[in-house]
Amino acid sequence: MWSPASTTTVRPNCPLSLTTRFDYLGGGAWHYDENLLADSKYRTWSQWRGYGTVTTTKGQAQDASGPPTVTQTLYARGMDGDTLPNKGIRSAPMPKSLGAQISDSKQLPGFTRESLTYLDGKVIAGTVNDPWISDPTGTNAAGIQSFLTGTATARSLTWLAASNQWRTTGKTTTFDGQGIASSVEDDGDLADPTQATCTRYFYARNTGAWMLNYAQQTQKISGTCVKSNQAGSTNIISDVTAAMTIRTTVSHPRLARSPRSTVWTAGPRAVRAIPDPDRRHQP
Repeated sequence: MWSPASTTTVRPNCPLSLTTRFDYLGGGAWHYDENLLADSKYRTWSQWRGYGTVTTTKGQAQDASGPPTVTQTLYARGMDGDTLPNKGIRSAPMPKSLGAQISDSKQLPGFTRESLTYLDGKVIAGTVNDPWISDPTGTNAAGIQSFLTGTATARSLTWLAASNQWRTTGKTTTFDGQGIASSVEDDGDLADPTQATCTRYFYARNTGAWMLNYAQQTQKISGTCVKSNQAGSTNIISDVTAAMTIRTTVSHPRLARSPRSTVWTAGPRAVRAIPDPDRRHQP
């Protein structure tokens, strides 16, 4: 374990300062130098990839506001597939989270795999993230590829002391080829399937100007995001549509947004038009 670091914050009208302590566990990682501009005979394992596990402790035992909070975070460092001596290839699986194990893939340095919160040494809350990695978006002459990444699934656990059990919630995001969310399924409490909702996003895009993330329609329905669950009168929660036009007659093509949007919601008063609060997008 590396020597801990700490910060101290002085709190007005409080006799005790707030101390935050960071402990770095498990040793740091050094990746083989991938700088193609460097002479190969001088390249070595010199790329710092950080620590895999960091524990953050906030507060002091004698603090009147309560016991210290401890959070332990597990990070990916992109070490799988690293070069080893004698032309070897490193295999770097990450520790299991909720019984599942993923590789410390080269696309994922800095990705938060798991975060656990402790009280008096017992885990009371946690989040486990599963990564999304696109197909290669480009390959250079040396064979190095580029990718898009994101969080595909996030599961959160909370200990309910009153019922002496865990509550688990989940959220799943689907990405399009541009790495932008096309749908988000919020499952709520996984023990109650009726809590699931699906939000789908439809975009007005000017690909020539790389304007890709302007949402033209945001549609939220009850149920999961399976293809068969399409919006209808029995499951619609809201449907927001913004009028978009693409201006190509100016020197800098851009999207222009209408000053009004249409919002559909469930209930007897189903539709209304609302002003666009951001006048900057008007033509």
